This record gives sequence, structure tokens and C-alpha cells, in this order.
Amino acid sequence: MRQLPISSDRLDIVKFFIEGLGQHLSCYRRRLLLDIVPTLLHNFSREFFVEQFLPAILKVFIGEYYFHFKFILAQFGSNI
Repeated sequence: MRQLPISSDRLDIVKFFIEGLGQHLSCYRRRLLLDIVPTLLHNFSREFFVEQFLPAILKVFIGEYYFHFKFILAQFGSNI
């Protein structure tokens, strides 16, 4: 992917992952986005990954695990 000099090609790939997987109704598709993060980091520069992918990935991660974090915080109270 680093070899794709045309930014429109790279942005099409970003759009697919963010809109096609990250915003999908199926939790399995959203989880797939989280599972391919190592591959994305390998194929894109870190700067490009942080600018383009990280906000969407964090949104998926927080959305998927928000309930679990909330439960854990309730169990430990303010001791964390």
C-alpha cells in the first residue's frame, strides 16, 4: 500500500475499511476491522495510519467494549 502513490487509491481503501467495516451493522464486520490492524500497520506508514484509521478504530473499539469497561469500573469503583 505504501507503493500506491496516488492518494485517491489510498483513500478509497481507507473509505472501504472505515465505512464498509467500521460502520457496519454486523458486530463481526466491525470486529474484523480490529483484527486487521496489524496488517494495516504493516502496509501503511504509521503517520498515515494515525491520520486516517486510528479515529475510526478507536470508535469501533470503544463502542464494542464500552459496556465491559463500564462494568469493570462499577466493580472496582474509584480504586482504579
